[in-house]
Formats: sequence, structure tokens, C-alpha cells
Amino acid sequence: MNEQILVSESALQYLKSTRPWVLFLAVLGFIATAFMVLANLFMFAGAALAPANSKLPAALFFMLGTVYLAMTLLFFLVPGILLIRYSSAISRIPESGQVALEDALARQKTFWKYAGIFTIVMLVFDVLIFIGVFGFGLFHGTYFHP
Repeated sequence: MNEQILVSESALQYLKSTRPWVLFLAVLGFIATAFMVLANLFMFAGAALAPANSKLPAALFFMLGTVYLAMTLLFFLVPGILLIRYSSAISRIPESGQVALEDALARQKTFWKYAGIFTIVMLVFDVLIFIGVFGFGLFHGTYFHP
């Protein structure tokens, strides 16, 4: 496949017209990350300030905060970074031409690959949660209500 592929000006314009939306979604991802990190700091502060005789141990708050922070990075920060890279590659197309176009398409592929893998992982996670909740309900129903 050594054919030269020409891209029309209207095709490039379609790509360029997506840039503001890509940038908008990336910025929203960064804003969501900032709010969730702030919420995480409150969670850690609550753990640090919890009384020693609390029914919920401080370690539970730290563990939940760490999981919450990791999920924040996966949900919002990583896609935001990928979208910013895609947006900047689109903006370089007028100056760099074919090289920037290929870079933009490669970065778009990376974003969608991440989105697809993330979706598969979340679907598997949902199935495992469903099985766990069903198993817990079955266990609870047979053990406590014979």
C-alpha cells in the first residue's frame, strides 16, 4: 500500500472543526480532575482528623481516598491528556501538513483505544460486581433467613 493519499481541504476542515470540541472536553476533564483531587484531600483530612474511637477506622478513609484518586486519574486525567495531545496535533496541520495529519490521526487512535479498553474493563468490573452482589444476597438470604 504505497499509494499516495490526498486529503481534500474540506476533509481537513472537518478535522479542524472538531478541535474546539476536543479541547473543550479535555479542559472539562482537567477541571473534573481538580475537583475530584480536592474532594480526595478532604477525604484524607477527614481520615487524619477522625477521632481514635471512631467506628470507621482512619485506614479505611485512606484506602478509599487512594482508590478514589486512582479512579480519578483513569476517568478524567488520562483521557484529558490524550485529548490535549490530539488537539495540539490538529492545530499543527496548517504548518506541518502530512506529518501533523498523521500525528493527529495516531493520537486520535490512541484516545479511542484507551476508551475501548477502559470500557471493556468497566464492563467486566460491572459483571463482577453484579455477581458479587447476587452472591451476597443469596448468602445473606439463606444464612440469616433459613
